[in-house]
Amino acid sequence: MNALYTKTQKRFLISIFVVLYGMFPYLSAADSDTNGVKVYLEQGCYSCHGYNGTGRYPLANDVSGIMFDENIFLAFLRQRADISPTSASNRMPNYSVEVLNDEDAKDVYRYIKTFIDKPPEIDDIPALKEIIDNAQRSTSND
Repeated sequence: MNALYTKTQKRFLISIFVVLYGMFPYLSAADSDTNGVKVYLEQGCYSCHGYNGTGRYPLANDVSGIMFDENIFLAFLRQRADISPTSASNRMPNYSVEVLNDEDAKDVYRYIKTFIDKPPEIDDIPALKEIIDNAQRSTSND
């Protein structure tokens, strides 16, 4: 029984760590009063691109051609709004000028340009290292 409690306790602590680690970029962004951060969060960009541009559809480190410059970014947002009507899908939403004005879009672009995808080394994340070590021990015992 005591071993189960320890395992449960470890899982809880690891879960807390993962949640806090994942929120770190959001918390630092929330302290900033730039309009780009505000619009990025209000428009829900983080739901696909993550709070630091490393989500399902990464934007950090200029991996996307639309981030080459501000004009390409704006053209991408505007042309898509003209080509494809707004509808429910798993694609990026359309952003016409009426939905996202040019100044807000440029602020979001400048905010996205601050993203850097530089994850810490595994050894620098004790909880993750412990998970990996436990998994390796578990597979070697099988």
